[in-house]
Amino acid sequence: MKSTMNKDLRWRVMLLQVVVVAALAFCTGFLYWGTNFTHGYVRDELAAQQIAFPWLDSPAITPREFPDLQQYAGQAVDDGDNAKASANGFINRHLAAIGGGKTYSQISAAAQQAPTDPKLAGLSQTLFHGETLRGLLLNA
Repeated sequence: MKSTMNKDLRWRVMLLQVVVVAALAFCTGFLYWGTNFTHGYVRDELAAQQIAFPWLDSPAITPREFPDLQQYAGQAVDDGDNAKASANGFINRHLAAIGGGKTYSQISAAAQQAPTDPKLAGLSQTLFHGETLRGLLLNA
């Protein structure tokens, strides 16, 4: 009886191992598919926007002002790394220059205090659009 119990227990353990291996194999395949789907989806959506870095000889991306972005010059923003570089390295610096170092919320508050100032209202709109684009790219 002891021998039968040991054989029965071994078969159950072996069956459990097979089930666990099959479940892990399924999960691995599903995660691989999910990763490929996500990367493809992000690439397709970013490519549809046709956003690109300025060309290397463009005054918009000078080596003195943007030394870290020279490697991206002329490239399309079609993956997460390029989107992050565009959002933080390119758009964010331009927004800081446009706003004189002030954030959208600071400029917006000032525009609300002076509702008849068209320059401040335009600056607030520009910063809002830039921050929105930056946020969308960072979510990619």
